[in-house]
Amino acid sequence: MLTSDETEWFFDYVGKPPSGFEYKFVTESKEKYRESKREFYRNSTTQTE
Repeated sequence: MLTSDETEWFFDYVGKPPSGFEYKFVTESKEKYRESKREFYRNSTTQTE
């Protein structure tokens, strides 16, 4: 498992997340990550006509 500093370094190294995977790069807190993930899935499964 990576430390917080190592995680930040890794994300800097990798660069911007691919479209649709932005929530995976949320590092503020687990709750913020979960919230971002729920929002992503809610938006990606909701169809608009």
